[in-house]
Amino acid sequence: MAKENNVQLNYRIESVLDIELQSEYYDLIVFVFTHFPEGMRQAAFERVLKSLNPGGVVIFECFSKDHLNYNAHNNSGGPREASMLYDEEVLCDLMCDCETVLMAKEVVVLKEGPYHDGEGSVMRFVGRKKDSIR
Repeated sequence: MAKENNVQLNYRIESVLDIELQSEYYDLIVFVFTHFPEGMRQAAFERVLKSLNPGGVVIFECFSKDHLNYNAHNNSGGPREASMLYDEEVLCDLMCDCETVLMAKEVVVLKEGPYHDGEGSVMRFVGRKKDSIR
């Protein structure tokens, strides 16, 4: 689809803890089920979001704190520690340099193999990085 629309994509799949990032370099950052121990989470997000251009977009999907009610009864996966899960307050704190375009908590049905199969509760966030940051 990118080729058909003459769009060039530059992407990397690496550990956020190991990747070398340039400041204000990327137009889009996507986090997919990114769950860190609480003590590591803030630093990881700050590091990555500094590499986002002003006006750039961040897309984030993760398990919500309500997910504990689901993964105890099925194989939907995800962390079993509340401190590694997200809610609106946690996301607002992590994404404070971004204007919120979308923030939603939804129940979804996961069909991603034997370890992510069943209902789960997820948080979805889309934000645009503000021009002036803290």
